[in-house]
Amino acid sequence: MATFGYRGDMAPCCWGKLKPEWNVADNGKRQSPINVSTSNVTVSENLPNLKYNWNNDNNVKLVNNGHSPTWNVTPGTHTLDGGPLNGQYELAQFHIHFACDMNHGCEHTVDGKSHPAEIHFVHFKKSYGSLGEAVKHGDGLAVVGAFIDVDDNRAQPKICDDLKKLTDVTSSSSEVNSLKIDLADYMLNTDRFYTYNGSLTTPGCAECVVWILLQDSLFITKQAYETMCKLESVEGGLLASPGNYRPVQPLHGRTVMASFDPAHKTAIPYN
Repeated sequence: MATFGYRGDMAPCCWGKLKPEWNVADNGKRQSPINVSTSNVTVSENLPNLKYNWNNDNNVKLVNNGHSPTWNVTPGTHTLDGGPLNGQYELAQFHIHFACDMNHGCEHTVDGKSHPAEIHFVHFKKSYGSLGEAVKHGDGLAVVGAFIDVDDNRAQPKICDDLKKLTDVTSSSSEVNSLKIDLADYMLNTDRFYTYNGSLTTPGCAECVVWILLQDSLFITKQAYETMCKLESVEGGLLASPGNYRPVQPLHGRTVMASFDPAHKTAIPYN
């Protein structure tokens, strides 16, 4: 039985009432996702580039958990630091938010603009020892978010090949083991990103995330996108209808930093 979902009385607007410990979804002051208003961001010259240490991984587990397609990577294999982060973070998994309506599949928006999908790379702070412990701390997780756009001419073949494996996990709660994925294929520019303090975008919406939202997009084919849209939801029906994304949340006065000037789409040099 589903503990939360994206439609009816399990939709995002109801999450804060489904369990007492999830009430932060209604009452929190640093909830995610948000709309990034580029005219209101604080451009910083003190944000270093992100430092990815993402590698080949021959033992990735792909799971359709009924809420999102999720790739669980080999523990201790991939790390991230730099940018707004204080310390090193370890990649635990990545997953995708999307919808059958490609105008509304992502979670974050920039100046109100949506993209077809959004991929999240979930890292936990290594000094906290585990993902479970890290969610108890305000800086416990670092999530790198990137928009996914659909363009057959600009599509990245290796990412599209990875998405073909989704045909093996169409059913909710199905999984495939020992996939080979080169995480380097998913790396985007390390010097153009927005960052702010936020939360998980699924229950219990813990306010433990340093968000890093990349300015550049990944590109896939329409066929690859349609493969995602065939995944079944834990609620029954398809994940893509209405979609597995949470609407944007109030900013509540938070500062959104940018490592580049959005007006000129150029990186700010880091000294």
